[in-house]
Amino acid sequence: MKIKYLMDPNPKYLTKKDPVYKACLLFFKYKLEVIPIIDDILVGAITPNDIVNFYAKYKTLNVNCGNVMNKKFYSLNKDDSLEDASELFSIYGLNYIFIINNNHLEGLLLLSDLTHDEDLVNLAYNAISRINIM
Repeated sequence: MKIKYLMDPNPKYLTKKDPVYKACLLFFKYKLEVIPIIDDILVGAITPNDIVNFYAKYKTLNVNCGNVMNKKFYSLNKDDSLEDASELFSIYGLNYIFIINNNHLEGLLLLSDLTHDEDLVNLAYNAISRINIM
């Protein structure tokens, strides 16, 4: 099965210039695991852990998302297979993968998205079990 059939094609996102409090509001309101950061193209991601770690180090959240975001992220194309995604999830211990085309965000795939049917649950289980071995 291709990723495009399971991904969220309209993930919530912010820009590098948006204040971090907007990220906090989105995390709280929508129970998100990650927020893509866009600056015409996908440039990073921000998670609740990123915010907590930034605050612990600098004792402020009066900054923009670009100051807090993680610039390292993993991505696939919407026409890649869910097996490709499962492999990335397991190799790198990921919870999410951005779906891009020419560096433009087209969607978001979460590890938890693989739990929608029995075959996908097996993919998720295999990904998680390989993580625990490493």
